[in-house]
Parts: sequence; structure tokens; C-alpha cells
Amino acid sequence: MKKVIFAVLVVFAVVKVKGQDRAAEMEKVLAARPWMNRQVTSGGIRLEMRGIYVDSGLLWISLRAVNGAAIDFRSGGMRFSIRYRHGMRRRAEQETRLVCVVRREPAILRSDSTEALCYGLAPRVPGKSRQLVVQWVERNGDRRLVLRVSGKNVLQAKRLE
Repeated sequence: MKKVIFAVLVVFAVVKVKGQDRAAEMEKVLAARPWMNRQVTSGGIRLEMRGIYVDSGLLWISLRAVNGAAIDFRSGGMRFSIRYRHGMRRRAEQETRLVCVVRREPAILRSDSTEALCYGLAPRVPGKSRQLVVQWVERNGDRRLVLRVSGKNVLQAKRLE
């Protein structure tokens, strides 16, 4: 019985250490100098991409959200995918969802406020005629922000030391 309890405690300690390591990496990404200037606005919410970085085998995306509306934005989650740049006729739209390993996002973006968002993804580069699509939707689906990034910009990701 004591061995089982000890094993469970060791597993929780290892998980906590890994989470702390990712938190340190996330702070490093948020402190990095912004180099990208992409933004999209919808319903008083502005989503700005500050940069794409590579560190510890992950592709880090740093974003900033600004709520200029009088109504709070309740986040329904951020979604990352790779899509074709041009829509095709009579063919199913193919999209590859990217798995988010680490995330930092608020549940509610209060009115007249600014928040920093950070996401760590498994590295994947969009091929020719494809783009990385970042979608941030409101919980009830009324406001939707879609930010498109070309494969060239993903390849220009800065390495963090």
C-alpha cells in the first residue's frame, strides 16, 4: 500500500515539474520582442499575432487580444488548423487540425482590457498553397476571429535561446 501511494506521489511530482518547465518557456515567449504584425478585428475584439517562435521542440505562437467593446468576450477556445489557401470547387475542403500542447488564454476577456495569449503546438509547416489558420470564437458563436498566416511566415519563426 505504501509503495502505491509513493508511486502516485512521484507521478504527481513529475507532472508538476513538467508543468513548471512549460510555464517558464511560456514566460520566455511572452517576454520575447514582437516581430510580426498581423491582426484581425470583429465586434470590437482585436486579435494581434505578435510572433511565432521555436523553443524546446514546440512551435510557440504569441498573441495579444484587445477588447474595445462594452460587452465581455467569453472564449469558446482557440483552434489551429492547416488549410488550403484557395477554396476549391466541388471538392471537400481538407483541413488538418493541430494539437495544442500548452496554452495560456483567459476564459473571459473583460471590456476595455488587453490580455496576452500563448500557445505551444507540435511543429508543423504548411506546404505550398496552404496556410496556418488561427480561429478564436466566442462561447455562443456570435463573434469569430480568423487569422491566416502563410507557410513562409511560419518558416520565419524565431529561435529562442
